[in-house]
Amino acid sequence: MTLIANDPSWWPIISYFRIGSYVDVACLIVVVYDLALTVGQEVR
Repeated sequence: MTLIANDPSWWPIISYFRIGSYVDVACLIVVVYDLALTVGQEVR
């Protein structure tokens, strides 16, 4: 069983990693968008 702690000292760390995850997803979206725009030129 997973133990979930409700200790406020962990909240800044959890928030930091959550924001980092959002940044990772945003970077992935930018790379996929760039690939979608340039794949025609890459094939030629």
